[in-house]
Amino acid sequence: MIRQLEERGFAYRAPDALYFDASRAPHYGELSGLRACAEHSRVGAQSHKRNAADFALWKRSPVDGPRRQLEWPSPWGVGFPGWHIECSAMASKYLGSQFEIHTGGVDHIAVHHTNEIAQAESALGVRPWVKYWMHGAWLTMGGAKIAKSAGLAPNLDDLSAIGVSPAAFRYYLMTAHYRSPLDLSLEALRAAETGFERLGQFAQRHAEQREAPTSDGSREWRLQFFDALYDDLDAPRALAVLWCILADASLPTSTRARLIAELGDVLGLVWKRPTEASVDPEILALVAAREQARAARDFARADELRARVSSRGFAIEDSPAGPLVHRAR
Repeated sequence: MIRQLEERGFAYRAPDALYFDASRAPHYGELSGLRACAEHSRVGAQSHKRNAADFALWKRSPVDGPRRQLEWPSPWGVGFPGWHIECSAMASKYLGSQFEIHTGGVDHIAVHHTNEIAQAESALGVRPWVKYWMHGAWLTMGGAKIAKSAGLAPNLDDLSAIGVSPAAFRYYLMTAHYRSPLDLSLEALRAAETGFERLGQFAQRHAEQREAPTSDGSREWRLQFFDALYDDLDAPRALAVLWCILADASLPTSTRARLIAELGDVLGLVWKRPTEASVDPEILALVAAREQARAARDFARADELRARVSSRGFAIEDSPAGPLVHRAR
């Protein structure tokens, strides 16, 4: 791709790198609305770039400097590709010279994605290179962007340690539109965990019930759910549909439960059964012993076992499909 750019006159060689000439790209800056490439002022004497917006396609390794772990011989000397060209080359290799959707953070609009477009369209001779750009807003903590450089980088292990499951964290992220900032707080995570579990418990408890058939209004809810997702992935509105289904007393309980499970799965919200590895095996053993005691009508023993499970921070809910186990709140 770099060779194509050079052959087409979009690149120039300098002592430290091969640069993309942004002044040659007539649509440079359209994505961000900054279309002033033609008027870029000359850069300072310390730089080898002709224009301030120019960027490196291939960086030459310094002859006397330390060697990098990743550098290769090339027509432009020993060195390494620029960050922008790496992304354009990989995307075009695997998705073709034109493709539908490119995602990324809002902080990449002005420079990184602008440069990707300029070099890809110039090298491949296509326009547009990408039809839709979907930029996600930042997840913040106390109003500051979560970033390792800022010392703000909690991970999923940190969430699990406070009883927030990865699935509930996914639910939490969907409570805001992907283009809207979302602030991370313990209170918000707790609320998301509670909401996620409430929907899941309803779906698991009632999905296997068989009720007398009634007029099924689930089609309308499906239409509303997918209308929300088709509207620029409006996940908060899609989640709201799940809660409306939960409250729709005109639908049979089992229909509501199966519909919540079905549409939740579309969002990647999977509610695990109590027999899965997400629950401590010792807890599962206590639950199984309780089921045996109930079958033997030894209800005193069953109550004792339920209390032991409760003391370990779990609750048992009996359903037609069997006992459901979840962390107590």
